[in-house]
Amino acid sequence: MNRCQLLPQYTEEILSNNLHVIWIEDRSRPAAIFSIQFPSGGLHEKRGYEGIAELASALAPLSGGNGPGSFPYVIEHNGAELSSDLSGEYLRYTVRMRQAAIGEIVPATWRMATSPVFSKNDFRRLRSEMQTSIMTESAEPSVSGQKHFQCELYGDTAAGRHPCRPSLSLIKQADICSWQSVNMVPNGAVAILAADMPLDEMRNSFGPLFASVKSEAATHEKIVLNDNKNGAIRLVDNPTLTQTSLFIGHQAPGETHEDHLPLSFANYILGGGTFQSRLMTVLRSRLGKTYGIGSRISCARAHGAFSIQTTTISESLPEVLDAIFGVYREFHEKGITQKELDEARGFATGHLAFDVENLSAKIDKLQMISFLGRDREWFESLPERFAALTTDGINAAIRRHLSRERFTICAVGKAAQIKPALEKYGNPAVLNFRAPIVPSTGR
Repeated sequence: MNRCQLLPQYTEEILSNNLHVIWIEDRSRPAAIFSIQFPSGGLHEKRGYEGIAELASALAPLSGGNGPGSFPYVIEHNGAELSSDLSGEYLRYTVRMRQAAIGEIVPATWRMATSPVFSKNDFRRLRSEMQTSIMTESAEPSVSGQKHFQCELYGDTAAGRHPCRPSLSLIKQADICSWQSVNMVPNGAVAILAADMPLDEMRNSFGPLFASVKSEAATHEKIVLNDNKNGAIRLVDNPTLTQTSLFIGHQAPGETHEDHLPLSFANYILGGGTFQSRLMTVLRSRLGKTYGIGSRISCARAHGAFSIQTTTISESLPEVLDAIFGVYREFHEKGITQKELDEARGFATGHLAFDVENLSAKIDKLQMISFLGRDREWFESLPERFAALTTDGINAAIRRHLSRERFTICAVGKAAQIKPALEKYGNPAVLNFRAPIVPSTGR
């Protein structure tokens, strides 16, 4: 069977400073893309300094101020576009530019990413903006609820802690510079350059630049998660609310686990799809108790979380909880059907086209492949691995990894109204919605 090639042809090498470089000769248009990804993120923050990675990643592109020669000026003057992506485990900058500006923009981006310089005024302004944002988010149930859920799920670990006003107040400009100098380094990073120029010219023009910065590799402590075997219930009390935002779930395997693919298909069938998912069919179409409900498996490389999220009017919470657990019990006990697998496979196969619909998307995929420690064949073989999935294999993965009992539940709403519904499932810990997002005692 002839396989459709999903990724572009490329050449890769490891430079003398241990920078992984991927070169792509793209003669289809007079444009270029440069992307650099560091294997450091929000999970690699010192305890008590949560938020430092977000500040560091936001301050670097302000290098040099706004005048001629500064990084913001170079980007805007050339009509280029910069995007950044910070996760728990990586930080990525990507610049899209016209080919004629590659000689100016790529070196400027390299300096910004590996040797950032920013002003004290910019540091104070961004830190203040983050503190204000945290206060605003505390009043947004869907945002604060997600953070409280993760805090309860992972406990007092890097995955369970979040930026707060006290942690941001501790962070000084020197702390930002220190984090950048340790984590935003070429050693262990991945750089991708796609340009409308011959490969040899590309390597000769930019290879020496990429190899010029020497550094030690960033070292991170192994992330050890608290295993919340008994589950927990957290009620975030906001007396002004008439609706309840609900989060239910437990820890799950990470991206690199062998069962990640079958679990992804299982999740799509349960609640990851649209109106065809089991949760949407029952909770919205049949009962009319919510506008939307979904499930997801969010993953880092070594750990993840399975969760169900919805919002409903508070007086319907008892019925909504019963319905969710009813759908889930049947899903866990009886598993998926062949018809559901065929439909999920059709969606996954078709959606691959959007994952690689243009060069920018393909570069993002190459960065993710490298981040996961995979190779090209792992991604190119996805259609065959989709086809090889069976109902028996997926149902076995459900029984291995999706719990029937130890759930973490977080609800944001009016405590006086919704606490009795939650008490059916255990003893909820009640917090005011303005209280700091911290683990429960003993977690």
